[in-house]
Amino acid sequence: HPGGHDEQVESVEKFKGDLVRFYLYTDITTRLRPEEIFIEDYKGLVASKFNKAFPTKFFIHGFGHSFNCSFPQDIKDVYILNGFRVNLIMVDWGA
Repeated sequence: HPGGHDEQVESVEKFKGDLVRFYLYTDITTRLRPEEIFIEDYKGLVASKFNKAFPTKFFIHGFGHSFNCSFPQDIKDVYILNGFRVNLIMVDWGA
């Protein structure tokens, strides 16, 4: 048990989807307007610009920040503006 305390771990179900958001960037058309993708929404993913032929990269911001902070956005721009063919998914757990 972490820290030597008798702490109880909360159910993972509590955190399902409502506190974490996923934003998909694939090319210049999504650079300023990412597509939000949702947990367990297969049809939404298929309808998005997600390209299964491209590698998928996840980027998760640090503590106290959000996906809109300059560092995550700079990383996204490096991929998109340099023409990398990727599915870049920004994870925003600060929602």
